[in-house]
Amino acid sequence: MSDNDILLDDEETRIPKIVPMLPTREHVFFPHMIFPLNVGRDKSIRALEEARAKDRIIILAAQREAVMEDPGPDDIYEVGVAAEVMHVLNVPDGTVRVMFEGLARVRI
Repeated sequence: MSDNDILLDDEETRIPKIVPMLPTREHVFFPHMIFPLNVGRDKSIRALEEARAKDRIIILAAQREAVMEDPGPDDIYEVGVAAEVMHVLNVPDGTVRVMFEGLARVRI
């Protein structure tokens, strides 16, 4: 385990201290859930690509207002979930359908 990792309770799962984040609209996810999510915003797709290129871990945190197109730090709740990117499907309309598994609750 490096100094840049956080070890979870199961002593096998490590979450890096710095990972990409994806704000979610109208969804709240929890550890141990397996769930699909459609990703469409350019910034969110870039965060997803960064997670896939590294260790497949991303933080999902709910936006305070779902209608906001480009949320800033104050527009996102401070607690989210670290999730593993399990499967990615590029949809012809330019969005990405992703299957995640929630790993642990995190504070941003």
